[in-house]
Amino acid sequence: MNSARLRLLLIFLCVLMLVSCQQKSETNALPAIDNESTDTASLVLHLPFDHSIRDSSMYGHHIAPHQIEFTKDRFGKADCAALYNGHNSWLEINADSLLDFHDRQSFTITAWVKSDRFTIDWSIIRKIGDPVQYYFGYEDDRIVLGLDREESRVYSRTTLFPDTWYFVAGIYDAERMQLSVYVNSLPDAQSPVLNLFKSKPGNLETGRTSTRTPVYYLDGVLDDIRVYNRPLSEEELRELYHENGWNL
Repeated sequence: MNSARLRLLLIFLCVLMLVSCQQKSETNALPAIDNESTDTASLVLHLPFDHSIRDSSMYGHHIAPHQIEFTKDRFGKADCAALYNGHNSWLEINADSLLDFHDRQSFTITAWVKSDRFTIDWSIIRKIGDPVQYYFGYEDDRIVLGLDREESRVYSRTTLFPDTWYFVAGIYDAERMQLSVYVNSLPDAQSPVLNLFKSKPGNLETGRTSTRTPVYYLDGVLDDIRVYNRPLSEEELRELYHENGWNL
């Protein structure tokens, strides 16, 4: 075999080896993770209040509104936020197992809120029950996240002022057994969970504190209420806070 043919044979063998290595690499490569799909699945409730009252998550929970009107959102867009009149406005949400959290299931609740008067207690999200399974709202002049019984709750340190938009978040981290409250995407307060809590049947409601007398109602505006079945990171909270260019 002359030298020219030998060189051609060596080149051919090298090409075969490169193709074989590339195919092996593609075969062993891990499938790409669709982060957007994962995030969509973990968003178990979303009330954007964009000209309608509906759950825009992929789960489409049924919602029964009571005396809710629409008003401007934080960007000044008409009919893009829910107005609660302080007397008899509230929402009831048909809750299924996706919203039936327990001590082994993390969750995050976020919302935009603006109140005309921060003088009474009201809920952003409240799981109906006796005792209440979980509660995120306004109490004792502060934002509060509570579980099951009063021993497990955390109050924000930030004082909220009337007629001002706030982005608030409450997180239960089941792995750390910890409650956290964020205001405008910044960590505000944390507290350990002292007692385990069980899942209980019951619907969700927004805008009021109790089914018993006296009942306190929100006098103000709620917008973009979200519930996730996982703890959001601080980066994710910042992204929600700055969504559509807010406060950049």
